[in-house]
Amino acid sequence: MSTDYVSSRNGIAQGLDISPKLNNYQNSVSSLNAKTYPSASFSSSSSSSSSETPVLVKDFSQIGYFSDPTNVNGTLFFEVDGTQLWKTNGTTSGTVEVFDFNPAKVSSLPTFLTNLTNVNGTLYFDGYDYTHGVELWKSDGTTAGTVLVKDINLGDLNSSPTNLTNINGTLFFGAKDGNNQGFYELWKSDGTAAGTVQLALGDNNPYNNPRSFTNVNGTLFFVSSDNLWKSDGTASGTVPITTYNYNPNFIPLSLTSLNGTLFFSYLNYSTLDYELWESDGTASGTVVVKPGNYNLTDLTNVNGTLFFAATDSTNGTELWKSDGTAAGTVLFKDINPGADNSNPANLTNINGTLFFTATVGGLWHGAVENRWHRCWHRSSQRHRPRA
Repeated sequence: MSTDYVSSRNGIAQGLDISPKLNNYQNSVSSLNAKTYPSASFSSSSSSSSSETPVLVKDFSQIGYFSDPTNVNGTLFFEVDGTQLWKTNGTTSGTVEVFDFNPAKVSSLPTFLTNLTNVNGTLYFDGYDYTHGVELWKSDGTTAGTVLVKDINLGDLNSSPTNLTNINGTLFFGAKDGNNQGFYELWKSDGTAAGTVQLALGDNNPYNNPRSFTNVNGTLFFVSSDNLWKSDGTASGTVPITTYNYNPNFIPLSLTSLNGTLFFSYLNYSTLDYELWESDGTASGTVVVKPGNYNLTDLTNVNGTLFFAATDSTNGTELWKSDGTAAGTVLFKDINPGADNSNPANLTNINGTLFFTATVGGLWHGAVENRWHRCWHRSSQRHRPRA
């Protein structure tokens, strides 16, 4: 039986085996060896048996709120009150502050600590101090080892790193160095100042912000300047795949890796509907999988099958699936029968099972084998997601 941890604004508690049960209070999950660390309210049961009750590990009611739990080699790091970096090994004595970015408790300053990301056992994040502004930091779990990586936007100006992503042990992110009219560019870092370098210079277009970072077999795919890009971690290997005209409405969405191929939704210029596309990293290999009026959202890989919400005139907006072929892209279940919409959303893969919300009421989950039931069917209405 695995040990689990739940948190609220007031503390972190230790429970037992909560992964089979999810409720609407859950907002994040971070695996820690055999453990899971969801952020959940104490108001609902977090154990799989009524005889198993949570045990308080640390009370934060006098300190601040708990957020952004991140597993780094079996140690859980998290933010407290947006200013303090903490870690825990699951014991009270092992739950300690690592670094305080606002020891003077100045309330008028911006958030000091965001975007916690594990790269090869090192924690990276956005940190703020008065000298450097918002820049890239890292931590080895000690106060002395929590340090600025590089002042990308020199002085107290902010580079505001975003989309921190681990691709095969290299950190990729977007940042502003002050040279490109304040627009974001693609960067990578090996944890040293010298090894934190820019890969692609933006082209002074307001839509060039690199985002939607997705790992496909060690290649970074992302969206920038309304086009699909890829990077192998070198400047020469960071190139656009598509070269459509700039328009903020014509953007690849919901990038997802499936069996070594990138899938995404993309706007059909003729019908103005989003359709399912795939890319092998070349312009000629970036093609529509199945044309039609689908308005795809929430692409999610579950054990090699792509699930998503999509719309057609017969069934409305319902749950679909795809094996990456036109013939294998089909309606999975008409949850709200007929043309009425169930509007599946928040699609999430939890240990090979798809969980999602639907407007017929309740949190649904289903295995790929088409077994379905409504979660929390014995719960009161307050435990069900709002439609």
